[in-house]
Amino acid sequence: MQEVKVETTEPDIEDLLADPVLLLLLDRDGVSVDELRTIVAQYREKQEQQPVSIN
Repeated sequence: MQEVKVETTEPDIEDLLADPVLLLLLDRDGVSVDELRTIVAQYREKQEQQPVSIN
């Protein structure tokens, strides 16, 4: 049996924002592309500031 390697990386935000379905959902929810970029940047910044806990 062959081993299958799966990458678990997140897609690039610009790739996601090129998806017309995502753009429709953002519009439906009243969220602009700029607002989403800000939300993602704030989340990433917050995650970088939190210490990593290894149990």
